[in-house]
Amino acid sequence: MATCSDVASEYLCIERKQCELLLGIPYGDKVSHVYSPVDYARETHECFVRKYCTGAKTVIFLGMNPGPFGMAQNGVRPVEFRMALQASHRLVLTGTLVSTADFF
Repeated sequence: MATCSDVASEYLCIERKQCELLLGIPYGDKVSHVYSPVDYARETHECFVRKYCTGAKTVIFLGMNPGPFGMAQNGVRPVEFRMALQASHRLVLTGTLVSTADFF
């Protein structure tokens, strides 16, 4: 990752550090998997941040809420890659989408 010299890089540096800290939480035996989109969708996520996180914004979304309709309440279930690919194409994002089913 690049040095934290611009808004997007600073955001990605902070985000990566937060993800590392979250991995240190002892979840116990009842939690078998912890999904981290910053890991399994790293390329497309970083592309999105570098493309759209270029300056001050009035709104920022923090966190992911799986909810009843899939990751991030976006209606895209982890196995529905056709929909994820359509979103990536519409936003002109590049990168590899990794199946969450294959991530572990």
